[in-house]
Amino acid sequence: APPPPPPPKGPPRRVLALLHQDLHPPGLLRALGSLPSTHLTLHGPPHPGPGTPRLVSVFSHPKKLGVTRKDETFTLLPDGSLRCLGVLREGEGEERPPPNRSGGSPTLQGTPLPFRLRLSEAERAARAALPPPYQISPPR
Repeated sequence: APPPPPPPKGPPRRVLALLHQDLHPPGLLRALGSLPSTHLTLHGPPHPGPGTPRLVSVFSHPKKLGVTRKDETFTLLPDGSLRCLGVLREGEGEERPPPNRSGGSPTLQGTPLPFRLRLSEAERAARAALPPPYQISPPR
């Protein structure tokens, strides 16, 4: 067989995905959660007022270096822009469980997301009946 073609020149391609535990089945969340190199987890109230400080945990998965975590605070300004308030030092802020080191997403291992879709049973059934926007291939 011929060798694979070289990777394309230029900047690496990046994909951004928002996964919500109320919209995706748990197995798919676990499978997709192990793929990215960075996870952002938002903490705090679901609908803060403008200027309310929020906390975001950045979990990085650099190859062969394990999981690193950096907590940053920011506020959402009335014009919709973000203002960074700085990086929290170790031990500051709320107590949260350590990141999952087994390769899965830290947000999928029991850390609750700060927002929920309040779907009725009828809405959940209608959502479940919709075809997903992706296709899962059978294992080879």
